[in-house]
Formats: sequence, structure tokens, C-alpha cells
Amino acid sequence: MTDKTDVLVVYFSMTGNTKRAAEEIALKVKGDIVRLTPKVPYPDDYSKLSEVAKQQLDQHQLPELANDHIDLSPYNVVFIVYPAWWAQPSMLLHTFFKQEHFDGQEVIPFMTSVSSKVEESLPVVEKLLQGDVELLDGITANSNDQIDSFLKEEGLIR
Repeated sequence: MTDKTDVLVVYFSMTGNTKRAAEEIALKVKGDIVRLTPKVPYPDDYSKLSEVAKQQLDQHQLPELANDHIDLSPYNVVFIVYPAWWAQPSMLLHTFFKQEHFDGQEVIPFMTSVSSKVEESLPVVEKLLQGDVELLDGITANSNDQIDSFLKEEGLIR
């Protein structure tokens, strides 16, 4: 990894676990942070959420983002932080990737999950990325210690 100066952390979180991870990353790397939110909120009830999310995945439905366009041009490194939904990013992240164009950034996938590994989602993320981008291996982590260790290994803690 080369010397980086400007970092953006983009995340989607339903339960707060991924939000905490994204905030920890942004704090440690002194980066900007953007939360992706769906235009139509997901259900709070887990079983209903699961049904909606599975339907979106199975039918390749792209939920609309409530966010405006995110200007990625000032950033050298973009963390994409997401929970694993069927071992990949939610369809809301698919929408983000479809709408945004990367230009020379290093993209670091960061997944929170107790059962899936980020490596399982990399083929999907790689397929979704548009533009000139370097996709790094990323990490699955659920604790601040794991986050800190990864950021130190990558030379991103300032």
C-alpha cells in the first residue's frame, strides 16, 4: 500500500455493529465517514428484514439510496464497511456501487459477520466496482482489537 492521505469510510448498518466498526475505522485513520441509508427503510423486525433482503437478492432488486451522490474524487482510500447478508454486501451496497464511479482509489472491503469471511464477498465486490480501482483483500472483523491490528498491518493508523 502506498502513502495515503485522504480516507473515506462508507458504511451500511442495520443493528449498529457495522456502524461501530465504521466509526472506529474513521476515528483511527482520521477519515471522513458516510452512512448509506435506503430511501425506503428496511423493517426493524429481523424476520421481516430477512425476507425483504432475501427477496432483493434473489430478484436483483436495487433499493434506492436516500443519500445524494458521494464525491469520491478527493479520496485515495475508500473503506466499504458492511454486514454480511448471504456472504455478500446487501443490495443497498450494490446500488451504491452502481451509482458511484471510482477513479484511482484503493478500495478496502470491511465486513462484519460471525459466520462469513470477507473473502466470500470479494468476487461480488470486484464485479460491482466501476472505474479505475485497486481492490485490496479487506478483512472480516467484529472487535476493535481486530480493527486495530488490520489497520496497523496496512500502515493506515496515523
